[in-house]
Amino acid sequence: MITYSIQAISIALLVLAVRHRNGRVDSYTLIATSIWTVVVIAIYFNYREDQVLFYSNDQLWHRTLISVYLKEGINLNISDVINHRYIITLPAMIASKFGINAMLAIKAMQLVLLLCTYDEAKKFILNRMPSFSLWHMYLIVGPTSIFLSTLALRDIVIVYFTMVCFLRPTLRPKLIALVFVYLLRPHLAVAFLVGSVASYLIGLRHKRWDIYNLIFGSIILYAFGAFSYFVGVSSRAGGPLRLPDSVFAIEKFVRFFSNLVGLQFLTLGPEAVESPISQLLLSRIVLIESLIVPVLFLLTILRHREQLGAMKRALLFSFVFFFGLTSQTDWNSSRQNLPFLAVMATFAVASLAQRQNSQAAPETRRPTLTNTNE
Repeated sequence: MITYSIQAISIALLVLAVRHRNGRVDSYTLIATSIWTVVVIAIYFNYREDQVLFYSNDQLWHRTLISVYLKEGINLNISDVINHRYIITLPAMIASKFGINAMLAIKAMQLVLLLCTYDEAKKFILNRMPSFSLWHMYLIVGPTSIFLSTLALRDIVIVYFTMVCFLRPTLRPKLIALVFVYLLRPHLAVAFLVGSVASYLIGLRHKRWDIYNLIFGSIILYAFGAFSYFVGVSSRAGGPLRLPDSVFAIEKFVRFFSNLVGLQFLTLGPEAVESPISQLLLSRIVLIESLIVPVLFLLTILRHREQLGAMKRALLFSFVFFFGLTSQTDWNSSRQNLPFLAVMATFAVASLAQRQNSQAAPETRRPTLTNTNE
């Protein structure tokens, strides 16, 4: 316990030292790092080595993989790189060789990339407004993101690379980030690619996109996602192609909107939901940004279409295609939506800022010409 606590505190102090600028530490960095330190120590204090069973047993899978690497070595083929999540497990294994707890190493990676996610969003928004306030931080990298950074998972790593995919203006970092997303969650990377291409093609045909194009495009991409899921399953299994049933059933649309606001557990059976419904509802109240962000994003799409229009359209199309894929299985947790939520919040805040700037800009009028012959 003492060794683990010393390691956690040392990691936190190192992070603060690296991010120390001009004699001070950014307020969000200080808040997030302090919470991270207290929570990771508290989790270990309560669960010890069973910390890998807290919240998600994906952590147990990561610990198992690292144990296998230490005993049997690694295989450098694309299948193992994806299935064994080398992006996060290999650095943790290397850290463990220096005496650092492997699960703590993954949590430290999550903390670092949480702060990098904050930096990406802050830079994007400050290019459009003069300040970055506390409520912006709450929506983009708030309680949900900070909580997940205290777990030995891959979610915050994916969030960071997703932000790079959508926020960076140049192609090279976008492609590099897309590769990392693919190695961590392949179908998410496919969704980003499909959504971006669809948005670009619609933009070529309709320079000023309207709500009808948005709805029509979303329906097409949702159906495409549903069919793509079965194409992928059939190609991997080598069996006959099985087509989805009830793609446009009412329950699918109910589940879509429930998924959008993080309430999909209300539409799933007990075999897919382990925690009590009351506990999950309480968590959504505490982590309320998962409800606020999608609503705010949709409002900015409907009311402020000119602000970041193509970028918001690409994000929405990516999400709809992604839901088309995941709607064919009951194993879609709200954690899988987190990359979308972070970018949705960033786009919503930036859209509101651009709208305010355009309204505040003084109108330029042509000078009136007077007739001097009168």
